[in-house]
Amino acid sequence: MTTAKDFHKTVFTKEYFVLPDEEKLYYGKLLKRKEEEALFVYNLRDKRMVYDDGWLDLLGLRKGEVNMLYLLDCIDPNFKDFVIAVTDNSLFYLSENRPNILDYSFTIEFKLIHQLSGEGLPIRATIFSFESDEEGYLTAILGRFELDRTISFNNFTKYTVYSPDKLRYIEGIDNKLFESHHITYKELEVLQLISKGLAIKQVADELEVSNSAVEKRIYTLYKRFDVKSHAHLISFCYNNLILPLEK
Repeated sequence: MTTAKDFHKTVFTKEYFVLPDEEKLYYGKLLKRKEEEALFVYNLRDKRMVYDDGWLDLLGLRKGEVNMLYLLDCIDPNFKDFVIAVTDNSLFYLSENRPNILDYSFTIEFKLIHQLSGEGLPIRATIFSFESDEEGYLTAILGRFELDRTISFNNFTKYTVYSPDKLRYIEGIDNKLFESHHITYKELEVLQLISKGLAIKQVADELEVSNSAVEKRIYTLYKRFDVKSHAHLISFCYNNLILPLEK
C-alpha cells in the first residue's frame, strides 16, 4: 500500500524528456519566467522532467541536468528533510481524485545550494497542480523557484497551501509533520497579533475567522513547541526568531 512517507521516490526520477521545439515555445510563452526565477514542468504519469528554464542563472545547472532527484539533492541539509516531508505529504494528498485539482498548490521557503559557487540561496518555491486527466487525477506539476534575499531564516521552515479545501489540506500535512519544527503563514499571522496584546476575539475579527479557528492554531503551536501559555509561546517565538525582535 502506498503511503505519504517517501512518496517522492515513487514518482520522481532522473529522467528528462527533450521536447520538440514547438512545445518548448508553447511552454515558454505560457509560463513566462520572471527575473531571478527558475521553473520546471514535471510529468507525474510518465515520471520525467519535460520542461525547465532559468536553472543555469539560478543554480548553475544546464538544460538536461535538471531532474527532480537532483533538485532535492541541491537543498541545504538544514532544510532538506522538512522540504521533502512537505512535498511527500502534499503530493500524496493530491494523488487522489479531487474536483478542481488544478486549484491546488503549496509554497515553501528554504535554501538551495548553488552548484558552482556553493552559496546558499534563499528560495521561495511554489509547486502548482499544472495538468490533469479527464478523471480529475493530477498528471503534471509546475514548479516556480524564486530567489528572494529578503527571506529571513531561523530554526523553523515556513510553508503554506492554496486549495478549495485549504483547512483539510493543511491539516493533512500538519498531522504528518507534527514532530517537525515548522510554522505556517496562518499560524504566523496569529502569533504576530497576539504578540501585540490582542485578545482571541480581536485576532479573529482582524483575520475574519472564528474564535475557535484562532484557538485551534494557538493550541497547535502550544503542543508543537511544548509551551503552556501565551506569554511562554511568544517568548519562545522571539527566542527562536520566529517573531522579529523589536529594533
